[in-house]
Amino acid sequence: MKKKSISLIIFLMTFALLGVMAMQYYFIREAYIQESQLFDEKVNTSLAKVASEIEKLEVLDFAKTQSKVNQEKYIAEQKKQQKLAAAGQDPTADRPTAAETACYLPKV
Repeated sequence: MKKKSISLIIFLMTFALLGVMAMQYYFIREAYIQESQLFDEKVNTSLAKVASEIEKLEVLDFAKTQSKVNQEKYIAEQKKQQKLAAAGQDPTADRPTAAETACYLPKV
């Protein structure tokens, strides 16, 4: 073979090898980007799920606390009513009138 044809073959093979290396780099980079996005989506989904569970537990805890407070208020009111009834007083005498409570209601 002539020296010129050997040089041409070496040049073409080098060019083809560089092309293959560029394609590998491109595909590896795209795979990395895709895996990174998939990982981010999984993390965000997990965080959203955990946040939802925590919020649900907080709402249930708040509801239980409010229920307990309301029950305690009801029991205290019942005891107050019983004491007033035993003393012979009007149990509704110390309640505010409608006009008095209206000033505390929010304006809509």
